[in-house]
Amino acid sequence: QLDTYYSMDYGFQFTDFLYGINHSFGAHVKKGVAEYLNERINSGLNQIQILGNNTHPCIDSNNNLVDPEKELVKIIDLLGRETEYKPNKPLIYIFSDGTVEKVIKASE
Repeated sequence: QLDTYYSMDYGFQFTDFLYGINHSFGAHVKKGVAEYLNERINSGLNQIQILGNNTHPCIDSNNNLVDPEKELVKIIDLLGRETEYKPNKPLIYIFSDGTVEKVIKASE
């Protein structure tokens, strides 16, 4: 076993950890990790009060998380040539934070 943390597993097997994602494990744990994280995320989102006709500041109209600091640097095609937006064409968006998105938008 090449896992340096293997000696710290307290007798649990890998399958026990996978089971713990969606199920409680033992008497002191009431829910799985995924349910716990979903509750914490929803709790945080519910603590933000949205006034007027505004939307959540970190989520766009497609319920994607938005980084307000992230700006589009350039658009390239699949051959790496810089281009402008073109509907029905696969494009790659490169952002200021280093992230990359592969996009195909259908024309309306």
